[in-house]
Amino acid sequence: MMRCVFLSIVILSLFGFAVGQNEKWDYGIQLHYNGGLIKPVAADTFNNKSGFGAGLFYERKFKHFGLQFTPNFVQTRYEHDTRNTTAITNSADIGLNALIPFDNTKQAHAIVGFVSSFTFLHSERFLTGGEIDRPVNQAIVNYPFDMGFRLGIGLDMSPGNRLSISYNDFLRGGQSSRFITGKIDYLQVGWQLRINEQQSNQDAIKKNEDQKASKNNAVRMANDVKEGNDGHMIFVLRTQEGSYYQLFKPLDEKKEAELKDEYMQNMISAIQQKYDHGSFVITTDTAYENWNGNFDSELEILKSSSETEYVRINLDKSLVARIDQLFLDASSGPKWGVFVFDLNGNPMKEPFPFYTPYFELDTDFSSISGMIGNFNSRIAQVATMRL
Repeated sequence: MMRCVFLSIVILSLFGFAVGQNEKWDYGIQLHYNGGLIKPVAADTFNNKSGFGAGLFYERKFKHFGLQFTPNFVQTRYEHDTRNTTAITNSADIGLNALIPFDNTKQAHAIVGFVSSFTFLHSERFLTGGEIDRPVNQAIVNYPFDMGFRLGIGLDMSPGNRLSISYNDFLRGGQSSRFITGKIDYLQVGWQLRINEQQSNQDAIKKNEDQKASKNNAVRMANDVKEGNDGHMIFVLRTQEGSYYQLFKPLDEKKEAELKDEYMQNMISAIQQKYDHGSFVITTDTAYENWNGNFDSELEILKSSSETEYVRINLDKSLVARIDQLFLDASSGPKWGVFVFDLNGNPMKEPFPFYTPYFELDTDFSSISGMIGNFNSRIAQVATMRL
């Protein structure tokens, strides 16, 4: 009994060590058929009968093997024809299995492990009815703990479904010509429902579908605003107060106004010179906000820093490129650059160049042309992608 307790402690300790090494585990439920491996002494002496069971499993996949912890309820049965009796054993089996793949696909694997068993109920009854008060197999009643080895093979049928067959050999069990003593060995055929593997597969399918839809949308929109098509890239320049304008604050009002005007003119010139992917218009954040939501009206656009006009925009094929300081996500600070949105205000997604950084905040505006040129080449590259 002490050996069985020791093996149970070893199994639980190894399982605890593995949990400590990794956070992500596969888990699920398993159902199994258990066929006893009693050897018939004579043609009409012992008969194996089927038993069933169910349990849980927890598994961690390492680089070259997997480690699986399996707490299970197990039932085994056999009959003795001469005495006209049947025996049913119910036990809690705890296993620790190493799963060793046969090849790089890891679809099929060998199962090698230990199993520790505690029999909590053993009964024997006559086939004609009526329970035997004192079971013949007293060994399993007096020594309910046992331990043994497990050998088998497993096969992943599809994501989230696995079949396995294993031989379970226990150390205390024995058989003579008349008696069974202790826990019988059994052959177990099992099916595992791998819950989070199924969920992971569904998540991967959805992610792949989302990426495909995002790519299709990116390529379509990059071509909608391409030269010769009806769409427009609406460049929206920031004129309202922000951190960029703090660079001008140490200056007097006249110099500050001159720099702001120079900034606007440099930005307009950079767009006009470096953006040649397709038709575009340039407007200010104030003009865009006045027009946004009132798309039937004309948008006020910039011809220069001081000259404007009004145009109608093709709403079905246009995008908004805001040159501004915005947040990419909640976990980072605001960034300067070109941020691209659809007309509903939704940010574009990869592979579309939804953000092109403005690496230098300067007062001589030397990096503006590079930013616009980078954005132009990136959107042109997306337009050539295959759907």
